[in-house]
Amino acid sequence: MRIILPYLLLFFTFQGLAQKVDQAEKYYQLGNEYFDKFTSEDDSIALEYLRKATQLSVRANQKGLIYYQAYFVMGVIEMARYNYPEALLKFHHALTVKNDTLNDSVFVFRIYKTLAETEWYLDKYDSAIYYYSKAQPYISENIEDIYLAKYYNGYGNLLNNIGDYHAALAYFRKAEQLSNDLNSLNTLRLKNNIAHTLLKLNQFNPAIKIFTQLINKTESLKNKDWELYISLITNVSYSYLNVHKYDSALQYLHKANSFTFSENQRYLSRFYRMYAKAYQGIGNVQLAETYFEKAIAINQKYLDYPNQILPICYLELGKLFWDSDPRKALDYFERAAFFQDQSVTNGRRNLSPLTVEVLQAKGKGFNKIYVETQEVAELEQAMDVYLQAVEVADTVRKRLTFEKTKFFYSENQYPVYQEALYTANLLFEHSGKQEDLIRALQVSEKSKAAVLEEVVESSKVKYFTDIPQELIEKERYVKYQIASLTNRLEAATTKEAYNAIEKKLRAKEVALNEVISGFEKYPQYYNLKYYRKDLDVAEIQALAKEHNTALLEYFISEDQLYIFLVKENVLKLCTQVITPEFHQATQLIKKVLQTDRYQDSEKAFQKAIETVYRYVYQPCAAYLEGETRLTIVPDGDLNYIPFEILTEDHRQETFLLRKYAISYAYSLKLWMESLKQQKKNNSQVLAFAPFAGEHESTFRDDGFMPLKSSAQEVAEIGSMFLTGEAATKQEFVNQANRYGVIHLATHAQASDKSPEKSFIAFYPQDTSYHYKLYTHELYNLNLAQVDLVVLSACETGTGLLKKGEGVISLARAFMYAGCPNVVMTLWKADDVASFEISVNFYKHLKEGLPKDIALQQAKIDYLESDRYAMYKTPNYWANFILIGNPHPVFHSVSVAPYYVLLVLTGVMGMLIWVRKRVKSTRK
Repeated sequence: MRIILPYLLLFFTFQGLAQKVDQAEKYYQLGNEYFDKFTSEDDSIALEYLRKATQLSVRANQKGLIYYQAYFVMGVIEMARYNYPEALLKFHHALTVKNDTLNDSVFVFRIYKTLAETEWYLDKYDSAIYYYSKAQPYISENIEDIYLAKYYNGYGNLLNNIGDYHAALAYFRKAEQLSNDLNSLNTLRLKNNIAHTLLKLNQFNPAIKIFTQLINKTESLKNKDWELYISLITNVSYSYLNVHKYDSALQYLHKANSFTFSENQRYLSRFYRMYAKAYQGIGNVQLAETYFEKAIAINQKYLDYPNQILPICYLELGKLFWDSDPRKALDYFERAAFFQDQSVTNGRRNLSPLTVEVLQAKGKGFNKIYVETQEVAELEQAMDVYLQAVEVADTVRKRLTFEKTKFFYSENQYPVYQEALYTANLLFEHSGKQEDLIRALQVSEKSKAAVLEEVVESSKVKYFTDIPQELIEKERYVKYQIASLTNRLEAATTKEAYNAIEKKLRAKEVALNEVISGFEKYPQYYNLKYYRKDLDVAEIQALAKEHNTALLEYFISEDQLYIFLVKENVLKLCTQVITPEFHQATQLIKKVLQTDRYQDSEKAFQKAIETVYRYVYQPCAAYLEGETRLTIVPDGDLNYIPFEILTEDHRQETFLLRKYAISYAYSLKLWMESLKQQKKNNSQVLAFAPFAGEHESTFRDDGFMPLKSSAQEVAEIGSMFLTGEAATKQEFVNQANRYGVIHLATHAQASDKSPEKSFIAFYPQDTSYHYKLYTHELYNLNLAQVDLVVLSACETGTGLLKKGEGVISLARAFMYAGCPNVVMTLWKADDVASFEISVNFYKHLKEGLPKDIALQQAKIDYLESDRYAMYKTPNYWANFILIGNPHPVFHSVSVAPYYVLLVLTGVMGMLIWVRKRVKSTRK
């Protein structure tokens, strides 16, 4: 009996455990049945049964599938109740099972996806990104399309919230491709999200069109989805508010208000906020305030966790009282900042464009109080807040995936830098302290070419951190595929071909976002990426002394021109009030030079040159006495004007060209970076002249004329030169990184609307993308070994002007590819003038002159030459400018010592030979 007793006990124990497991499964089934009835009462009963199922699973020591599913359904119920914090707890309980007993990728994918969605509802963006990235490796053919579509749609929503709009669209398009039922609620929600992203991109009319179509479809459904309906109404209303059609916005809001819906819906606060903004638009401040307060009250009653609606409402309330009661406005702005700071994930604030907007408003509030009180303390508080806003803006931009999104974002944030610089300048005027002046320059610098600087820094950081090489190569390959597909999309001739290529393109854009997100998992890379050191003015001054140059950085605000002068032991700020005269002059100069209308507008052009001279050079001329070199960091339309042509009296002898060797930079920090880049001593020149041949009809078919001087140009310049049919795009791609200098005497075309359509032309072949090298392709080239690129082609330095970033040109693309120095053209190049200046430029480079002085001397040679007397006006010679460092390319070495040594060696050899012959004869 004693022998069998332990076995009996074991038997009954197992039997008891089995009964508990069976009972747990029954409770789970009952809970699921009540959950499927979709009523709040049944949800409560379902929760009770599901809770019992989890408890029995724990007692049976069987935390497996039933435990996971019960907690998962409990989390879904809490989400339906808008109780997101509780839902999060339930999902985390379910997640504890995953690593122990669940190996099914479907279960793992589903729990991570749902966790990401919950974190997004809680406005915890970093956590949401983390869980979406955790779900991504479990995507497989076992996942149904409907769940994959929800995954991509949800991720797109998240990206939309943090301002990564083009990446969001890529995810939405991917979800759209997986949606089979075009009229399902999921598809309607997806299209609502697409339109909302277009709204964020300021594409208001396309957004309105989609919203109205979706509203009509939703109203026709028998079982309305009220949450979707209210979302559509608020979105279309917001679109109309942005185009100042307040009556149309109110019409839609009244229409939705006629329906009865529960006040605990997530979108109700937003609905009331739209009402408030509409009444604000028509000037009814009282009703606007009432509706903002209603939105806040409902939010605080039903959403007892940090969210974005509260800071938005307080921000809007502040704007409502901006003119009538600045102190009340500031109080609201401070509340907005407080609630925005409540959203924290893993010790980090959830940063988004809204964070910057709130901080900017708070800074403006302090400035407004300063205007009333003249208290410097208010200015100092404003400055502190603006510096926070600038830092957050920089961090948010770095999180964005695509360059076009970064540009869009930077332009939207440009007023922050304007206001920050205005504040810094006021503080400097009050104190006269050098540290306040340095802070003003640092603010200006942070607005300059931030995207380009990010690319340059990132390319270094990736290779010197803990990121695996295969991940870096994957990024390069995906970018290459995107560039290739973009070219093919442009060349598509049928709708079917276009759609097929676009589908592949969107998939690659999603893949690129996943790779870039993958980089941030590596702490060393993450820390270096988001670290941006302030400009070291002392270092800049030391470099200015070393290179015997003075630097001028410009910042153009709405009504003020700031000119920072930096040189050895000198930092000055000159300011000018901008009048319409200045803008008219810069516009006229740009128009005349780019349209070759000099002869028709000579007098007006000369007057405009003198006007710009008076604004941009004269205020700091006294500080530049004795200088012979200038480095210019331009802003706004000054990017299109070569400073070499500026003069006070329109005489050729007084051009700044005669006084200074002038080079240009996108920012002071990038100028410093170019000085630090030490390329291998490779002065071999690779030169291309694709249009030097005799196939004139071939060129004309493609819109290109022969460049008859280009053959002689490259022959006199290049160590290796290719002309005509040999000068192909593929040959350039194959050869480029083997040479220290690249010279392209060819055609180019810049787009001032779509920079990605700008290209450099090589010898024409079968399809355009086989001989046109587009900007996005240049970005993916590796030109790390190249020290100088000379673009002796039309308008390689012009393109779309972006505030702060400068001109998005072909020349800039070469810097993306790793070449720090580019000689480019600001308008269409004359074939003969280009030949003369290019040949003389290389002649002076080979004499050992620095790049800037060599280019200055080449232009002076052209002007002083007896040839081409009719072609000495600025439109012929001034289009070539240098961006980058002034280091010499060729180091001249006198041949005399070597010649003498050679002669002496020869003489010694002869003497030895003669002596031996004499000895031999004597013998």
